[in-house]
Formats: sequence, structure tokens, C-alpha cells
Amino acid sequence: VEYYDRQDIAKLSDESLTRQAKARHILGQVALTEGNHDKAQSEIEAAAALTAEVYKRNPENVDAIFAHAQSEFWVGKMHYQKGELDRTRENWENYAALGKILYDENPNNFDWIMERAWGLNNMGLVNRLSGDFEIAQDYYLDAIPYFETALKLSPDSHLAKKELANAIAGVSITSYENEDFKSAKKFKKKEMELLSDTLQSRPQDINLQYRYHRARFLTYLLTVQSDPRTCDIDQATTHLDTVKSFLVHDKSNYNWQYDYIVNWYRHLTACPQIYPKQNYNRQIKNLLAQADEFLTPESLAKERTHIETLLSE
Repeated sequence: VEYYDRQDIAKLSDESLTRQAKARHILGQVALTEGNHDKAQSEIEAAAALTAEVYKRNPENVDAIFAHAQSEFWVGKMHYQKGELDRTRENWENYAALGKILYDENPNNFDWIMERAWGLNNMGLVNRLSGDFEIAQDYYLDAIPYFETALKLSPDSHLAKKELANAIAGVSITSYENEDFKSAKKFKKKEMELLSDTLQSRPQDINLQYRYHRARFLTYLLTVQSDPRTCDIDQATTHLDTVKSFLVHDKSNYNWQYDYIVNWYRHLTACPQIYPKQNYNRQIKNLLAQADEFLTPESLAKERTHIETLLSE
């Protein structure tokens, strides 16, 4: 790596630059997965410099455009994992723009359609995490037709189905944040139906199974939040126990743990009337204990205050 770092990239051939960029992308991605942010940054930024040089030399070459688009994505992903959303937005805007160029070049190419859709979906994600829910929802809605087009071109594509479900989930989440619970439920049901269909061909996929059961519970939760009369302790317990069972497969999965605690809390606060007082207080104490175990104080600050107030009533 040090040898390549010392080379003058302006003097290297396109082929050599492209080959080095691919290798350094892989090294950067591995480092990012391992949580080695310094190594990831070094390799990903080096790869981006290489692809930028090839793109500068060949601005109309789709291979050069695609390669640099991947660099923009991974530089953004690096900043995303470090919580640097403004820098993430900058790189993902560039990624989305390059994806549009590829799509405009050949709108019937499956890969270019997916690049265009991913660019929009990523912009939905970064805006949602920044609290710009209406803007985020517009991006998610724009991404959906592209994923649907990709699925029409390749009806058996697991990737297209999964990514379409992600975009639909994004619309559901942003609808919920905008307090449009009817739309949130409608899109959550669409996500659940798509995941169910995808599971038919991949029944052993544990991540798909988790997402499906989580979507089922959230569909139920959206129902009870709009109409508390539909609260059902047996149904909720079954859903939550199913979701919790997935933690057996991956006890260190922070996202699954977080989902379980947040959704448990949401049900407790949406349906307090169906829990006997003694059991209700015990569940709240248990919830707080688990939250303190692995969540940051900020993660459930509002909810903690609320449920502690309920506990003292």
C-alpha cells in the first residue's frame, strides 16, 4: 500500500488506476465492517482519488462514471458510520447525480436503474436522519418507481425486491414521523406483503424473516396507536416474543435490540389499559433496565421521562 501511495497517479494508465481503485475499495470496505475507521478512511479516500482521475480523463465513459459513483457512495458511507451527516449528504448527492447520468445513458439497463434508485433512496435516508422528514419522503417516493421498473426487468431479483421494500419502509417511517399514521400503516403493509413474497424463494434468510416479523408487529402497532380499542395483549406478546427470538441468532445485533426495546415501549404506552397495574409496572422497570444496559441516554431520553412518569402514577 505504501508503494502505491508514493506513486504519481497522473502518470499511471487508466487500467492501472482502475485496478488499484478496486483493490483499495475492497480494503476500505473490510476495514469499515471491522470498525477500523482510520484504515477505512485511508483506503476509501485513496480509491476515490484514483477513480476521480479516471473520470476526469474519461467524463463520458460509463465504466469511469460507475467506478467514481462507487467511490462517492463509500466515502459517504464512511462519514455516515461516523455520524457525519453533512459530509455524508455531500458525497451521496454526488453519487445520486452520477447514478442519474448512468440511467439517462441507458434507462433499460438493470444496473443503471438500480444505481439511480439507490441514489434517491440514500438521499431519503440521510434527510430522514437529519430530521427533514418531508424531503426524505419525497426521495423515497421518487426511488420506488425505479425499483419497480428494475423488478419488471428482472422479476426474480431478490436484490430489487429487498431494495423496493427498503424504499417503501422509508415512506412508512417518514409518514409516521409526520404523524400521518394512516399512510404509515398503508406503506408498512405493502412492505410486509413484499417481504412475505420474497421469503417464498428465500425461506432460510434470517434477516428477511426478521424484517417480515418486525413489519407485522409495526403494522399491528400502527393500528393500536390510531385506535386503542384494538389493543390485544396476546397478539402483542406473540409478536414481541417472535422478534425477541431472533436475538438468539445474533445477540450482539444492536439494531435488533433497539427495535425490540423501542417497540415494546411503544406498545406499553399505546395500550396501558390492557396490562394489569402490577404487571405494567414490572414491564416498565424491565424495559428501563434493558434500555440502560446498551442504549445511549439520548436514544430514549423522551421515552424514559414519559415511562418513568407513568411508573410513578
